[in-house]
Amino acid sequence: MWGKVKDGVSEMSGFETIDVFVSEANGVAVVSVTGEVDPFSAPQLKRAVASAIQPAVCEVALDLAGVSFIDARGLDSVNEAGASVRESGRLFSITRRSLAVVRIEQLMAAIGQCGSDHPDGPPAIKAS
Repeated sequence: MWGKVKDGVSEMSGFETIDVFVSEANGVAVVSVTGEVDPFSAPQLKRAVASAIQPAVCEVALDLAGVSFIDARGLDSVNEAGASVRESGRLFSITRRSLAVVRIEQLMAAIGQCGSDHPDGPPAIKAS
């Protein structure tokens, strides 16, 4: 069950957009994502997070350090995945974020679309 989840080939785009690797140690499942999180790959991300919800797991940690691109739909999928983990009675966290993830979180927070259910609150917005 644990290991590489690789089915991000989009029927519409014809190319792979993300790789997901799930590992578990000491009750914490880590879902590491690399690539582009967009409408084509969002379902794969949610499936991988759902697969991490196992009886021995008390926390699911999402590692987004390898994400090179994420759009609003991708961010929605992260929020939806986190909600499903919390609904299962487990903790959900985002352990690392790439610059692409930080930028979309900041943009969405600035327009009031992100941050209300983020475990750390909305990200800081720096004035330019």
